[in-house]
Amino acid sequence: KLKFSFLCGVIFSLPITLFHILRFCFPGLTSVEKKAIIISLLFSTLLAIFGFFYSYYLIIPTSIQFLSSAHFIPKDIGFLLTYSQNIFFVFNLLIYSILIFQIPVLLCVLLALKLLSRSFLFKSSRIIIVLVFILSALITPPDIITQTMVALPLIILFFTSLLVAKLLRLGR
Repeated sequence: KLKFSFLCGVIFSLPITLFHILRFCFPGLTSVEKKAIIISLLFSTLLAIFGFFYSYYLIIPTSIQFLSSAHFIPKDIGFLLTYSQNIFFVFNLLIYSILIFQIPVLLCVLLALKLLSRSFLFKSSRIIIVLVFILSALITPPDIITQTMVALPLIILFFTSLLVAKLLRLGR
């Protein structure tokens, strides 16, 4: 209970902490930098909300159905997870989904800072697709369906962020 309460407290206090950090940093920034931060925070929030709902309504029910199926657990053996382990499984999957859906914002920031180039990302897209599937395999239960359900939106968001970077002329 204490660990779960601590994690919820950290998560729910993040917007207030971020507000105070930005309030401290904004007087030293130019108007272009302020706009870029506000836009990236807006898209980051939208992607976090999308990641939460996508994970909560699609990935978690599918993974729980798989983990409780007769194919995964034999008939003679009961459930191995306790109530607290189930809560942390769901909680960790939600947090990981929210975090990995922030990758397109991070990519656009790295492209805007010219730390990465569009051509490099496009040339290494095959490797990135494999890495996305490996990352999705690490955070999901051991079935291909939930792994694909996590990987496909990330691949779509990767190519969408490359398209947005091309339209905004980032990472040339």
